[in-house]
Formats: sequence, C-alpha cells, structure tokens
Amino acid sequence: MEHGASVVVYIAQIVVLLIAGRVAGESMQRIGQPPVIGQIIAGIVVGPSVLGLIAPGLYHNLFPNSAEQKAMLDAVAQLGILLLLLMTGMETDLSVFRDVRRPVISISRSGISPPRRWSDYRRGGDPRRHRRLDHNVRHFWPGLARTS
Repeated sequence: MEHGASVVVYIAQIVVLLIAGRVAGESMQRIGQPPVIGQIIAGIVVGPSVLGLIAPGLYHNLFPNSAEQKAMLDAVAQLGILLLLLMTGMETDLSVFRDVRRPVISISRSGISPPRRWSDYRRGGDPRRHRRLDHNVRHFWPGLARTS
C-alpha cells in the first residue's frame, strides 16, 4: 500500500471510530447509561464481529490486514486506553474510600485470618511438621488466604 493511501485509510479509521463512539455514547447517555457502554458497543459494531460479518468488503477496505495499518491504529488505541485510565483516576472520589476503610480492613482480615489459623492448626504450630503434611494441604490454605 502506498504511503499516501495508508494515511487516508488511517484518517478514515479514526473518523469512523470517533463518530460511532460519539453517537453510541450519547445514545446511551440519553437512556441513563454511562457513555462508555455505548462506546464499547460501537467498537463491537464497527469491528470484525458485526461489520466484518455483515459487510466484509467494507470492513477490509476500512481496516486492511497490513501490519503498518494495524500498528498505527494500535498506537491510537493504546493512547485512548491511557487517557481512559487517566480520566477514571481523575474522576475517582477518594472520600468514598476513606468512608469504607474500616469495613474493608475488617473484611480483609476476616478473609485472611481463619485460613491462616487453620493452616497453623493443621501444622500443629510446629514449622517442622509443615514439611510432613501432604503437598496439596501444605500449600492450599496459605494460597487461599492470599486470594481472599
């Protein structure tokens, strides 16, 4: 593909994705849903799942299967993800976390302490006995404690 043609396709990709995301985002906002839900749906509709199935020719013309074209679109996608995370962080109300700090710590401790105590009980409190237990039992409870 010629350099000039790839730039035109790239601009067309960006325009189609922005318009589809904007229209779907505003539609979702009008029915009381977060705009990001509409933007995700727009991405699915414009992607290979819907557009590629309904109009494969149009899809392959808009999103050619060349490495250069995919790399350019991927760079913009990564930038979009970065900006989404930045916006999410900026809109996060940290006072909510301060209000629920004590219950979260209590729930976390109650999820870790019983498996840990059970593991200690199974070992008999003796670290040397820990080696004599079955391998699965020995690693199950500490693993369970770490996942809670």
